[in-house]
Amino acid sequence: MPDIKIGTRPSGLAIKQADMVFRRIAEAGLDASIIPVNSSGDVDKDTPLYKSQGTGIFSKEINSMVMDRKLDVAVHSAKDIPTELPDGMEVLVILPRGSFYDAFISSSSIEKIRPGSSIGTSSMRRIRELGVLRPDVKAKNIRGNIDTRIRKLQEGNYDGIILAEAGLLRMNAGISYQRLPVKSFMPAPNQGIIAVTMRRDSPVFSQIEKLVDWDGQISLEIERSIMKTLRLGCSMPAGILARKTAETWTADIRLHSLSGGEFMDFSARVSGAQEAVELAKQIMDEVPSTFGYWFGGD
Repeated sequence: MPDIKIGTRPSGLAIKQADMVFRRIAEAGLDASIIPVNSSGDVDKDTPLYKSQGTGIFSKEINSMVMDRKLDVAVHSAKDIPTELPDGMEVLVILPRGSFYDAFISSSSIEKIRPGSSIGTSSMRRIRELGVLRPDVKAKNIRGNIDTRIRKLQEGNYDGIILAEAGLLRMNAGISYQRLPVKSFMPAPNQGIIAVTMRRDSPVFSQIEKLVDWDGQISLEIERSIMKTLRLGCSMPAGILARKTAETWTADIRLHSLSGGEFMDFSARVSGAQEAVELAKQIMDEVPSTFGYWFGGD
């Protein structure tokens, strides 16, 4: 069996996540190596994510190398993977899902921070959630890896910043933070999931498929199915979370208006991706056209 080439972005967190995948593959007795690859999102570190052109700015180049057979596996934060992928490419989850929560880093809690404070985030979803919870504070664009963002906070450029808790835990950031509840900050689809993309016809596909964590895979597929059916781009102000409840799953969805401060919440039990698609179709009929989504009803 040849060495399995694992592609990843060059950031510290991306390398850490690739190493977690590497170790899982190594535990199965397979040889592998990690190959860092720059993405367009790594090159442009200034443009707010919600203003970035196109989709997959953190995954497109690496996935292209997979399709060109220059890499066997690409490791991604699953929330960065577009719902539309090249024919023959599959998304697999071989590690248990990490934390799906957002985290607030500041000397104060998000509820008590002073009015007019500047909160660092480049996510439109987080900006809208912040606007609902604390309309008296200001969202301010921030880019860079975890260490860079924390440094910018400590240098006084922001009064607080919002990050994914999973990244802080994986990087052992060693900084205190407030975990933000789902009722206030519905997570981005697939937040906390590390996924791999592969060609289905790869000679190592069957070996990697055997390593799938099925709870993680099902939650990924439910959330991606809803996202794809609703045609939600990564930069849109929407949150989706699938959680296992007994023998079934609960899918929670929050859609913020694209033009105002309104939002709508939806929740239903689903058995898998197909029922998630049906749920998404029902949502299409309930979201008013004033929300600005392509599927908005009357």
